[in-house]
Amino acid sequence: MLFADFKRTDMSLATRSVSKWQYCNNSAREPFIAIRSLLNQWFDRYPEEEKNEFRSRFQSDDDYAHLSAFFELLIHETLLKNGYELVIHPAIPETKKRPDFLVRSKGQDLFCLEATTVGPSHTERRATIRRDQVYDVINELRSPDFCLALRVRGAPNITPPSRSMVGALERWLNKQDYEQTRNEYIDEGIVGLPCLEYKRDGWFIEFFPIPKAESQRDNLSIRPIALLLPGLEVVRTGETIYRSLKNKAKRYGDLEMPLVVAVNVLDRGYIPDMFVEVLFGKAVLTISSDAEGETISQCWGRNERGLWIGPGGPRGKRLSAVIAAGRLDYTNLREKQPVLIPHPWSNHQLQANIIPFDKKLLNQESGYFEEMEGPSLGDFLELPSPWPPEG
Repeated sequence: MLFADFKRTDMSLATRSVSKWQYCNNSAREPFIAIRSLLNQWFDRYPEEEKNEFRSRFQSDDDYAHLSAFFELLIHETLLKNGYELVIHPAIPETKKRPDFLVRSKGQDLFCLEATTVGPSHTERRATIRRDQVYDVINELRSPDFCLALRVRGAPNITPPSRSMVGALERWLNKQDYEQTRNEYIDEGIVGLPCLEYKRDGWFIEFFPIPKAESQRDNLSIRPIALLLPGLEVVRTGETIYRSLKNKAKRYGDLEMPLVVAVNVLDRGYIPDMFVEVLFGKAVLTISSDAEGETISQCWGRNERGLWIGPGGPRGKRLSAVIAAGRLDYTNLREKQPVLIPHPWSNHQLQANIIPFDKKLLNQESGYFEEMEGPSLGDFLELPSPWPPEG
């Protein structure tokens, strides 16, 4: 089994600094009882000779490694439910590298599939761990009148002295006048609130006191951090997806069948249309004007800098399709929906109906994308609604 059978008593909510594996494994709350049962069932159907290696990855306290293993298990279960036969890590001619799955039906090879996860770098993950440790200490702060909004820039190079930070925060909050702050918040929003700045070791935080509702004053069970405001951040998620797919596409040479790469993006910077831009180029508006500057016409197109199409035309033809998912995990299987995007000009075309997900198909005549709706992931996996069960 993935999860050992022992008596669990922890009914607490998840904290930021506890790994997803640890919380999922130890929680006695009803949603995680259901999640463990489901994933144990999926794991039972995983090949026996591969279980030990998979289990070690899934039981990692590194959330990235843990969720990467989960995504692989999800893809495995989805393909099994579609009636396919699977060969794990099949041998490929002329290379020692092996994809995750060879997908077969009635003895015929259909396609190879590689499941991968795109997320923060190791350095960024370590910084997130340090940041989350501080957030958990801040959430131990008890203020009868205020919650907190935080605007964060940068990341700590070392774990900051969080206890002294909380002490300073408590003293500062105790000096704030509830009625005055409440009126300022009603009149001007967060911009009208007083601010406490914290700078240390590459980290800059602005704290704003958010007045509690009158009915919630003196309720000390409310977690202090109510809002994390967006700060300035350079988002390179699209570049990371591009590099990952480009490397996967050339990893196995020229296969004699379609190659599909399933990608789950864990970055906060992910947006649903990001894969279309990565594969086909960014959308651009071309405006034509006459000599007097009057607009004659305008036309939307793409800048032809995608993985699958460049200035010289179609490229990246070894990759037949991408399964695109964003921030998908075992708690949101009824909320998230993977999308299959076939390569229109690949060396080995993949039939669109061969994978049971939503599809996004390029109409080569119009240049527009046509969307085909598949079964919801939750329905296909026969999950109860809501998922996970409330409790």
